[in-house]
Amino acid sequence: MNMGMRQFSARTVDALISASADCSSTRGSLARLLCELEGWTDSRGSPAISSARKVLPVLAEKAGFELPEAGAGVPESVTEWLPPGGLEELERMRLQLADLGEVSLRIAESREERRSW
Repeated sequence: MNMGMRQFSARTVDALISASADCSSTRGSLARLLCELEGWTDSRGSPAISSARKVLPVLAEKAGFELPEAGAGVPESVTEWLPPGGLEELERMRLQLADLGEVSLRIAESREERRSW
C-alpha cells in the first residue's frame, strides 16, 4: 500500500490489522510494530515512531481497520502520578543525593508500581 513517499507491504498491513484487533494494543505499540516490520528509522537510526504515528490513521482508513482510541492508557489526570500523600509528600522527599545511600533501579511492572513512580 502506497502512502505518500512510502510503500508498505501487504504483510505489514495484515500484521497491523491483526494487532489492532488485540484489545491491549495502543497506537504507540502499533507505530512501533510498523517501524519494526518496515525497518523504518529516523536520521539517527532510531525507529521513526513519530512519523509512524502520523501515518497510522491514514493507513487504517485505507486498509479498513480501526485504531485504538487516541490516548488509551494515558492517565486521566496528573494526580494519578502523585504519591499517595500528594504534593506534600513530594516536598518531604527532598534531600541530597548523598543522603540516599545505595541506589538501585528496577522496572515498575504492576499498574500500581507504575502509578506510584
